[in-house]
Amino acid sequence: LSGNEAGSDKETATGVKPVLSLDTVEDNNQIDSQEAEHVVIHGTGIGFAGDSQMITVTVTSQKESSFNWQETVSISEDGVWTTNSSGQDMSDWPLGLITVEVTGLNQKGIAAEPVMNDKVSIVDTLPPNITRVESLTPSEPEFDSTVGLTINFDEPVKELSGTFAGVPMKFTKVGMIGELSDQWMAETESEIDLTAGSATEEFILNTFEDASGNAAVREYKESFFVKPLIEIESVTGDNVIESDEISEFYITGQSKGIEHNGTLTVKVKRNFSTKLDEVVTVESDGSWSTGKINASSWNTGDFNVQVTGKNNGNVSANEATQTITVQ
Repeated sequence: LSGNEAGSDKETATGVKPVLSLDTVEDNNQIDSQEAEHVVIHGTGIGFAGDSQMITVTVTSQKESSFNWQETVSISEDGVWTTNSSGQDMSDWPLGLITVEVTGLNQKGIAAEPVMNDKVSIVDTLPPNITRVESLTPSEPEFDSTVGLTINFDEPVKELSGTFAGVPMKFTKVGMIGELSDQWMAETESEIDLTAGSATEEFILNTFEDASGNAAVREYKESFFVKPLIEIESVTGDNVIESDEISEFYITGQSKGIEHNGTLTVKVKRNFSTKLDEVVTVESDGSWSTGKINASSWNTGDFNVQVTGKNNGNVSANEATQTITVQ
């Protein structure tokens, strides 16, 4: 025997290359409009036990690289890592693909192979909304007029359909390229009628959708006050008050664009003399009538009937006039 003692075995600690994995983002690699307000990225790793703040997550828009964020995260004892649980707000990011990249070093300075997912996309799932309707032409729509208006949206839209006072409208986009625009002009395809017993007419936008095909959740409706119309019917059938009619006749007529129970003023004048000054009530069908008129004390000849009024939108009708003859 040589007498030499065997040397002590020494264990040499060798570094283990860590491994990272990245979970599917939002379960389907699509971040919808609601999820975009609080995006959380997570995954797992091995070979990082006991390490702290050694994993870096970088998220970048493939459409506009200026949209990006980066976060350094720690890994739990069971090998799970996640970005801030409150989430990253990406709601203002451009739609389209993003790239998620994860890198990491363990305590021995050994880098894991980066993992990347460039198939994640931000998608629009919110329906578009109207922000304002403006430029109503005429500003007080009236009987037998063509009505136009401008509609503004919170994002570009297409495929519009709608009506004003029940009349279909044609739509023309304002600016922007292609079939989408966030502003559209609309005009009725024909002249409108007014509704008896109502001071307003309704604009209804039935359909519209954004570039992602998200359609309006419900119809948009907005009412506008109109210019009323007053008509006087022929008094006693021929506007001539015969001697056998003079003690009892009525002045009647129709109206549109004035609400039920609205009022009109009926006057009968001859030169500077007023023979009748009466306030009448509008019925639900737009009709109106004075009370019984006795003109026995009136002189024979022509008299001027004048009817005026306004609706509860404070819009006045043009004065309606008619000549009657007392014989």
